[in-house]
Amino acid sequence: MKTQEVKYIEPISVAKIFGLIYGIMGLIFGLIFGIASVSRVLLFGQTNTIMILLTGLGITLALTIGYGLLGFLSGAASAWLYNLVAKKVGGIEIELN
Repeated sequence: MKTQEVKYIEPISVAKIFGLIYGIMGLIFGLIFGIASVSRVLLFGQTNTIMILLTGLGITLALTIGYGLLGFLSGAASAWLYNLVAKKVGGIEIELN
């Protein structure tokens, strides 16, 4: 087995992966909070069905897009920072078959 060192990581590729992963997490959390919001509104006797659905949909969309965007930005920043540190102290060593 051969040990290799990761010296550089492409920030955009990491940003896309992080953005997608965080976007999926945002969708899951958005659905949970959206359902909770709709349930809360229904429990207090609101009868405006359109407003209830828009509230749940809005929460779901906001969290999905927000998490995805923050994931994209944090992925790019993390890869950029890794590249700076790896130049100074060396990269992560991995073992390949």
